[in-house]
Amino acid sequence: MRDRREDARGVRPARRGEDAFEALNHTHPGNPWAEGTTRLLRGAVEGDRGGIETGVEGLLERHRNRVDEADHRALHATVFAAEPTALTLLAWDRGLEYEPQSRFVPSSFLRETLSKLT
Repeated sequence: MRDRREDARGVRPARRGEDAFEALNHTHPGNPWAEGTTRLLRGAVEGDRGGIETGVEGLLERHRNRVDEADHRALHATVFAAEPTALTLLAWDRGLEYEPQSRFVPSSFLRETLSKLT
């Protein structure tokens, strides 16, 4: 399981005013979580639907692999992927709707939640 302190290494530089995307991407070079999250966030901020799709799909692939690993499987992970769902909701909120067609990102939840945010 990933240590949450590792994630903070990407957040601290952003708080100092450095490029948040570069800080996040350098949390763990080559790490699928960092790469997928960076692509998705950059896509949402820059209005790049392709970046959102690539980022969501990368995070979902990582999630599916973790669900397949019995050592790291948590019950909630077998039905719901929190990070891709939250980041997809961010993209929808910015007007960049992309539906990943995955049971791990329930579109009904996105639609219901988005209406409550606006």
